Amino acid sequence: MEARTVEAGGHVHATTPPPDHGRAAAGCARHMRFTVIAVVRHTVCRVSADLDGACSSPRPPGLAVLAREWTRIGCIGFGGPPAHIVLLRELCVQRRGWLIDEEFEDAIATTNLLPGPGSTQLAIFCAWRVRGPVGAVVGGLGFVLPGLLVTVLLAALFLAGAPPTWVRGAGAGAGAAVGAVALQAGVSLLRPGWSRVAGAARARWIAYVLLGIAAAATVGPWLVIVLLGCGVFELAWRRPRNSRTTSRSTPGR
Repeated sequence: MEARTVEAGGHVHATTPPPDHGRAAAGCARHMRFTVIAVVRHTVCRVSADLDGACSSPRPPGLAVLAREWTRIGCIGFGGPPAHIVLLRELCVQRRGWLIDEEFEDAIATTNLLPGPGSTQLAIFCAWRVRGPVGAVVGGLGFVLPGLLVTVLLAALFLAGAPPTWVRGAGAGAGAAVGAVALQAGVSLLRPGWSRVAGAARARWIAYVLLGIAAAATVGPWLVIVLLGCGVFELAWRRPRNSRTTSRSTPGR
């Protein structure tokens, strides 16, 4: 920035004032401070977004991981459907977070109302929920094939003649453990179901559990009728309350 000075005799000279190093240093420091703040803020926002995304929607596994996990459950799921349900819940809900408790319980209720093996249907549903149709095929094969191969081998042993002593002993031990496995599976499913209801709904929840236990112990194959009856009653109970809530929230009524 130039300054003009007038000397004696009317001559005008242009002079340049000495640079203000203090002001320049302050401006440079302020610019650097703003840059650092912007970089830190951008980094924090990106990290927060990544953490939020990781917590809200876990990354779906690869097909190799899905095949390994579902095959593992098919190999170690001794005890039938109760053991399968426990292992699937431990994998998909507790350990990996691919499904939430409510979704898993709804899947159990739905598959129990369908004809056929409920635990196999549940395993295929969980695989489909995680990786779509291809995942359902891969997970279903991994879940079914180990048990199918073992069944074929045992059938060959039993049909060839008298089964070996170790096979009869293993069958007796596994049969004795089925009751404990089923009880443990039921208890593990009762806790999240109880936490989902509150107030007067807990009385109905207890009634449904007692009806299910009584039906399983008495009517056997007709248990599905009791399950359907409980579902219809719950829908009928909720419908008037939902209608009143909708009428109150609708303007002009």
